[in-house]
Amino acid sequence: MTWKNRAECIGEDPDIFFEYLENEKAVKLCQACEVRFECLSYAVENRIRDGFWGGVKWNSRRKLTNKSNLKEFIEKYDRYRNRVWNKNNIK
Repeated sequence: MTWKNRAECIGEDPDIFFEYLENEKAVKLCQACEVRFECLSYAVENRIRDGFWGGVKWNSRRKLTNKSNLKEFIEKYDRYRNRVWNKNNIK
């Protein structure tokens, strides 16, 4: 079984991961996903430009170049996103 078979997004509408703005459902699925790191690693290693992978949009992951800093990046990214959402009262 690959990491893709264990992803929280299995069976979800893929369009929520390719919207211009972050979709709250996609964010929550990614934050709770057991294979988030593998998903983000896959997108970084393959330089995938489209979509929301591992809970991160392209414009935020484009500067990532290797797996060594991904876990720390995810933690910082989530803290920043949650702070912005709380500030703007985004539900």
